[in-house]
Amino acid sequence: MQLYEVYHISDSEITENGHYHFVISKEADDGNFVVVNCTTFRLGLHQEDAKCILNPGEYIGITKKSFIAFNFTRLLNDDALGKLREDGITVIAQPINASQELINRIQTAFEVSEDVPARFRPYGFYFR
Repeated sequence: MQLYEVYHISDSEITENGHYHFVISKEADDGNFVVVNCTTFRLGLHQEDAKCILNPGEYIGITKKSFIAFNFTRLLNDDALGKLREDGITVIAQPINASQELINRIQTAFEVSEDVPARFRPYGFYFR
């Protein structure tokens, strides 16, 4: 894994309904990367969900207004991706990385969003 990479992760039964996951950090000392989930924007979201809105075209695969769901932040590495695959989860590395501008915007929103679980906050050190 590397900063700027994008993965499409979904249950093998519903591949078309998976989510893009953006790698927003460099490798941490523990070998993990901070990875955030992008999902389709819908009515009824609370204010924190609007910290990082992505519009169609901001990343090649985003065709509908979307947002970064920081409450689903996770730590991943190559071994963890392999384990997901073993468990029947479809993990597809995307051929085009996210732009530096997009990742910077996601990182900035990560730093202020109240939805980021507290245990992930220290990993912000690995953003730059």
